[in-house]
This record gives sequence, C-alpha cells and structure tokens, in this order.
Amino acid sequence: MDHPDALPEERASLDASDATLDTEARTRRALLHMLEDLDRERQTLSLARRQWIDTVDSVSDPMMVHDDQFRVVRANRAYAERAGMPFKDIVGRLYWECFPKRAGPLPKCRANMAERAEAESQAEEEFVLEGEVFVSRVFSMRDAERGTLLSLHFFEDITERRRAAEALRENVERLERIFETTHFGIAYLDRDFNFIRANRAYAETCGHPPEYFPGNNHFDLYPHAENEAIFRRVVTTGKPSTVLAKPFEFPDQPERGTTYWDWTLHPLRDAGGTVEALLFVVLDVTARKRSEQALRRVNLALRTLSACNESLVRADNEPGLLQDMCRVIVEVGGYGFAMVGYAMHDAQKSIELRARSGKGDPVLIEPHLSWADDERGTGPMGSAIREGVRQTLGRLAAERQAIAPSELASKLGLDSIVAFPLRMGTGEVIGALCIGAVERGAFDADELTLLEELAADLAYGIVTLRARLEARENAVRLRESLEETVFAIATTVEMRDPYTAGHQRRVTELAIAIARKLGLSDHQLHGLRLASMVHDLGKIRVPAEILSKPGRLTDIEMSLMKLHPKTGNDILKDIKFPWPIARIVLEHHERIDGSGYPHALKGDSILLESRILGVADVVEAMASHRPYRPGLGIEAALAEIGKGSGRLYDPSVADACTKLFRESGFSFA
Repeated sequence: MDHPDALPEERASLDASDATLDTEARTRRALLHMLEDLDRERQTLSLARRQWIDTVDSVSDPMMVHDDQFRVVRANRAYAERAGMPFKDIVGRLYWECFPKRAGPLPKCRANMAERAEAESQAEEEFVLEGEVFVSRVFSMRDAERGTLLSLHFFEDITERRRAAEALRENVERLERIFETTHFGIAYLDRDFNFIRANRAYAETCGHPPEYFPGNNHFDLYPHAENEAIFRRVVTTGKPSTVLAKPFEFPDQPERGTTYWDWTLHPLRDAGGTVEALLFVVLDVTARKRSEQALRRVNLALRTLSACNESLVRADNEPGLLQDMCRVIVEVGGYGFAMVGYAMHDAQKSIELRARSGKGDPVLIEPHLSWADDERGTGPMGSAIREGVRQTLGRLAAERQAIAPSELASKLGLDSIVAFPLRMGTGEVIGALCIGAVERGAFDADELTLLEELAADLAYGIVTLRARLEARENAVRLRESLEETVFAIATTVEMRDPYTAGHQRRVTELAIAIARKLGLSDHQLHGLRLASMVHDLGKIRVPAEILSKPGRLTDIEMSLMKLHPKTGNDILKDIKFPWPIARIVLEHHERIDGSGYPHALKGDSILLESRILGVADVVEAMASHRPYRPGLGIEAALAEIGKGSGRLYDPSVADACTKLFRESGFSFA
C-alpha cells in the first residue's frame, strides 16, 4: 500500500505493518485450503468406509474380523443375521459366542493365531452346524496402526452344494449301475469309430469281455460297408439313426450264424456343436426275430393246411388231388418244392412219383427212388415209407441224413427237407409226402406238427377218394343192373303182346325228344327213359286175349285194362330208384282236366314227366297199327293232340311234340 503523505519513518513502519497483514492473510488462506483438503479426505474416507460397509454387507455369506483375542472387530450384515444379534452386541465379543456357536475357536483359526501367522496367510476348514455344512476361509492380516494380528473369516454355506454333489455322485453311481446292468448293449465310440468303452451287455452280445473293445476300431472288428455308411452319415449330419432287426454276422464267430440287432446311433456334441463321439445302443433281437419267423412259418403252415383241406373237399380224383396238394404247399406255403411218391411192390421196391411242384430235380432229393432196406432206400421218402415215421434232413436235422446240407444248398437252393409217410386207415404206408424249405431254420416243432397233420389229411383224402370211387363204381354197376332188369321186364311185357311190340321203345324215343325240347335235366331224362320203357308193365296182369282182342273191348274188359297203371305202380314202388319211376307209370293216363285214370288227377298235380309220357303214348298208339284197327298216322295223332291241348294235354308238351314232327323232322326210328 502507498503512503505519499507519511514521513519516511512512518512510511517504513506502515510498510512493515502491511507486510505482516499480508503474511497473516496468506496463512489464513493456506489454513482454509488445508481444512478444505482435510474435509475432502474425510468425506472420501467416509465414502470409502460406507462403500466398504455396503460391499461387505452385500455379500450373502457371513464375514467377520476378529483380533488376536478372538474378539469381533467388524462383521457384515449376513454375519449379524446368522448370529441373530445386533452389531452393537457382536463387536467386542468372542466370535464363537456369536457365530458359529462353539466351545472355542475353530481348529485352524486357533492354530493360525498360535503360530502368529504372517499377514495374507490363509487357511480353510469345514464344520457342521445343526446339519448344515460350512466352509470357513481364514485370512490373516495386521492392524497397520497397532500392529496387532487380525483374522478375516468368510463362512460359506455349502450345504446345498454338498447335497447336490452327493446327489450327483449317487446319480453317477446309479447311471453306472444302469450302464452295466441294462440288457441294452451300449458302446461309446469316438468320431473315427474307435471304442472308448463298452458295457457288459454289449460285450456279451459280441462274445468278448468289456476290456476287449477300448482302442479297437468298430469296423476293423466288424467290417460292414452299409453300416459304416450309416455311421459316417450320423457324424456328418449330426442326426441320430435307428435300424431295426438288422442282420449281423460275426466274422470271428461264424458258428453263431446270422444274428439280428435293433440299434440306434446317437451323436454326442461338444460345446461348439461338433460331433465328437457316438453312443451306440444295440439290442440283440435274434430270439425275437427267430420267434417271429417261426410264427410266420407256423401261420403259413396253417394257411397251407387250410388250403389243402379245401383241395381235399373239392377233389374228385386222386391224381388231381395229389397235384393240387403239391401246388398249394409251394404256392401258398412258400416252400421250395413238394412231391408225392407211391410205394411200388415190385422186386426193386421202387417209388413212383405221382405229383410234384416247385424247384429241384427229384433225383437229387431221392436218388434211387426206392424204399428198399439198403443203400438205395436211404433217401427221405424211401426211409419214411420203409420206417413209417417222419424223416428230416438239412441244417436242423436231428435224424438220419442221406444228403449233406451243403449239397442240398448248392444243388437245390434248399436248407432242409422233410418226408412224411402216407398211412392208410389200415396202417399200411402207401407212399410219402416230401417237402423242401428254402428258408434257414425251417421245420421247427410246431411247423412239423402242422405239416404232419397235413400229410395225415392227404392220406385220409386218398382213402376217401378211393372209397368214393369204389362207391361210385358200385352205384354205376347197381344202376346198370337195375336198368338191365327194367329192359328185361319191358321185353317180357312186349312178348305177351306181339301186336304192340316196339311200342314202349318208340314211346320212350318220343318222350325223351319232347323232354329235351322242354329243357329237362339229364337226371330227369334218365328217369323218364326208364319209366317210358316200363310204362305198360301193369299189362302183365291183363289177360293176353284182351290185349290181342281184334274187336272193341267191353266195359268190363276196359275196366281191367285201366288197372294197368296202378298195377305197374304196385310192382315198381318198392324198388329204390333215384327217380319217381313208379309215380310216372301210375300217372301216364291222367289228363289235366281230371278225365284221366286211375285217380282223375288235374293240372300240376300230375308230374311233368307223366304229362310228357302221356302225350308220347297217345301219339305212338294212334300212329301205329292195333289188333282192332289199322294205324291212323302221325297227322291224325298230332291233330288229336292239338285238339286236346290245354284240356287233356299240357299245352307246352303238346306244342313241343307238334314242333318236333313238323319243324324238327322227328320220326320214329
């Protein structure tokens, strides 16, 4: 500050005073700055303390710090909550009086303090408190001001983790038990198809111990191009693949033959989604597959048996039956071949083939076609005929074999052959039925039972056909005898009446022609023919002088003559004809208006055959000569028939008769 009016001494004093004031001002300003810095530091420390408190309070696990006397210096909110005490009651107390409540410090905490561990040393230990498991982590540190040893404790509740770990361990053990005890074969393979591990079921399925597989490549052990293509596709696409009832053979165990597997290949991916391994799950379904095949064969055998029985019902001759049975066995049953041979009783005891169907040369199956008791009769059919029991040969043969299975397979494409004896009701074996199967494993017990029944049915069918043929031949002979008898009777009747000789024959000829025109069956025609031949049989009781009387008959003589239809009926009615011959004879003089005799029948109550015979009888009688008059001729006879049509005679019969003569040119032979 300037003092222009002051004396020099005053000016110096004033300048000194001003300097002092400036110094004080600067000091005050410096103090103010210092106070401001201290306040900022205090606020920073307060904020840091608050943040530290908030941080430790935000930790969900209990935390506390104790001094070298094990008294709590600081604790977080979680610790207070676990101890169930307010902060003011916790600080300064022995920590085991708060949490965890114990009789003393934790063992490693005690050891840490006893050894005066250096700062930043740490220890960890577990303890159980009321069923809960905790991990205590202890960190040693020094109080910077007092240099005392402090311990920071973190208490982590690992109860759930421990339970989860125990559950995981149990699950792993359970999965391991499942892995080893399941009936599914399971193998782990890397992406190059090398075995990592295989369970016991897989090893047993493949016929090796589990330790056989790790390190081996699947397709080195079991080369199979189609399966390898499926495996590679799963690795490439990452999509699982399932194959059912896949045929599989073991190169190192050929005696096992073909097995069948259901299998699924699951890709296992790494975190990036790349297929890094494969889970190969297999189930040996060979038994099931063979059961299915056996069931299918049994069903085929049942269908074959049913179809063969239908053939038995339809058969009307023995050769046709045998051939049809062989055909059904091959076409319906799906067998490779079937043949039937009959035993001949010649010196060579040869077998005559009567029917065959399907593949194969019979000579390869039955080389010598003989049932002799020597090397010629060792074929399946020969043995079956000679021994009277079923003979089986092939891969499943349990009995004698005449041909090696390999020869059967190579020459005939067959696996097994079975021959059944054909036994008649008397016990005699007349031949054998021989069947060959293409499918491997054919002819199990159930199938053989059904086929044996089929052979028995065939034998029964042969017996039935032969009996039927014999009965038919007997019936033919009996019918021929009856007809010969009828013709003999007709001849006898005509011998008593020489004037009407040939009458019954001509009437028969015309009656049959009319019946054919009306469409009667062959059976009806046959009956009508016999009835026509003997329609005048009753005249055998009419005196000969009446039959040959040249003049008109008296009423009494006519009455005797009208009895001949009934007499003929009485003679014939007890003979067991398959046709109503007696009735036709009885009715041949009836007329549709009831004016006929002997019973005055009308219309449809008269058999059609009787109506036909009546018209034929009238036409022939009028056209021919009689002792009492000359023949009137065909035209007169047809005129009579036309006049009586619809009244005396059936119109359709009268019309057919007229057309025969006038349109068809019929004439008596």
